[in-house]
Amino acid sequence: MFLQSLLCTSCFLVLLADCKPSFTKTPSSNNKVYVDEGAYYTELSWAYNIDGETVNWVDFMYKRSNGGDVLIARKFANQQLQVSQASGYKGRFSFTGKTSGNATFTIWFITKNDERTFEFVVYFTSVNNPWIRNSVELIVVGKLYAIDNLSKKSHIFWDNSRRCIKCDFPRQCLKTKLKATTTAYSKYT
Repeated sequence: MFLQSLLCTSCFLVLLADCKPSFTKTPSSNNKVYVDEGAYYTELSWAYNIDGETVNWVDFMYKRSNGGDVLIARKFANQQLQVSQASGYKGRFSFTGKTSGNATFTIWFITKNDERTFEFVVYFTSVNNPWIRNSVELIVVGKLYAIDNLSKKSHIFWDNSRRCIKCDFPRQCLKTKLKATTTAYSKYT
């Protein structure tokens, strides 16, 4: 009887350990998403297993440089999306999906200021599993225009660390064109 009770207890504990909400899909495997500055929109999508829990609400936030969170939007089940006026995203933010398993947040009219770390949090009614969270860094990619002596204009896409992301001409051409005879102009100046 003691052995049977011990087995049932350990089975129960194993079942509890397996029952925990988790993300099944995030916007990126390396938690970085690249988007062109001036893009009409970008979508950040999450899918998650609620594992029998009840979702209270979901929050979408961004991280300040000091580490604090700024609430952009909150979505309760069966209610309209609430976008915070103070976040700077009022009129530029939307939600599709359901609070109980998948969510897609759309940021409209991408600017350089959108380059930050965003965080998605799902809050549950459970005491054991009160929330799950995932963050993604949005990297806004600008354009650098290179003009050679023949006044041919080429685009080089770069991130704010000035690393070349992609070019619209072959790499060999890039090495030749960006020598002393080339002047580069940043879109930001």
